[in-house]
Amino acid sequence: MSDDQIIAIVEQIHIEQLCEVAVTALLVYEWAITLSQEVEFFWKAPLTGATILFALNRYIIALSYATAYIPSQSLSSCKVIAFLEYSFEISAYIPWAAFSAMRAYALSGRRWYIMTWVLLMSCIPIILNLIQVYWLYAVINPFAGCSTGTKMSDSLQTIFTIISRTSLILADTIAITTTWITMHDTIRIGNLQATPLFSRLFLVDGTIYFITLLVLNILDFILAILQIVNKEVGDSYSIIFYEVITPILVSRFLLDLQAVKRKTQHQSSLDSTSSSVIFERIMGSINSQLQPGDLQFLSGGDIEDMANEEDPSGSGNGDSEEVADPVLSIGGSSPEENALGINQTRTGRQA
Repeated sequence: MSDDQIIAIVEQIHIEQLCEVAVTALLVYEWAITLSQEVEFFWKAPLTGATILFALNRYIIALSYATAYIPSQSLSSCKVIAFLEYSFEISAYIPWAAFSAMRAYALSGRRWYIMTWVLLMSCIPIILNLIQVYWLYAVINPFAGCSTGTKMSDSLQTIFTIISRTSLILADTIAITTTWITMHDTIRIGNLQATPLFSRLFLVDGTIYFITLLVLNILDFILAILQIVNKEVGDSYSIIFYEVITPILVSRFLLDLQAVKRKTQHQSSLDSTSSSVIFERIMGSINSQLQPGDLQFLSGGDIEDMANEEDPSGSGNGDSEEVADPVLSIGGSSPEENALGINQTRTGRQA
């Protein structure tokens, strides 16, 4: 390996480490500013499937990053750390996939075929990551410490990336389309501020969340294609940001749902409307039907203010919880890079 190749590899590792430090700081900051809402809406309430979902979405990826910072002095300990890190990474995609599927199920009026398609599309990256375990190995890199390399060829990695990104783009597109089709009856054109709470939450927040993830998937897809056309194109680091942005967006969505539910529990009367959105409590037995057009209208700052309100008396009915989104990708690497463990495995980084 020439000096230029070693310099390029060291530079790649340095950029990746800087990206991971940046997203770790983002995770800590997000946790700090939303901790009070988390405690109010989830930990002070009875344990439900929604609480479990929120905890899995919020803390699995945090455990993955925490594991990555554990020092390793021997190859045997490095293998254990690498196994734990990769396990957490793959596990993180499960609640994200469930969130997408359950959201599509709720908004489509319990149409199982829509939920099934979204779930299948969202699970393809998880399956591809599991397949890649066959080629993975742990290595103590002289520049990056304990890391995970892969013996998978560049061409196969690129194919995995294209398949996984395409499936996720389709899943996000179905989710966005379902949101707009379901919500259009309750949206007051030209006056979004006058749109009911749940309708605005699902339309505005839901659309922003899924479009953000859709853009990141498309970006990684384009970079994978460019790597096929031009071998000089460097690795994509977008997956590092995707794996942190996804749980943040899902957590915010679940917090907003709890805030809207808390707000609507103060309302004493509900009118009948032509369109309704059905919500299932995740892994629970309570089934409620909420009427978006019946709920109180949203004013600026309501969502954040609701976190400070007193918990209403009685047990809450009509939880509107949901479940999350997945992804992944890969970056090509040469045999020399594999020997150094350069192709590290931030889950989607492989597929």
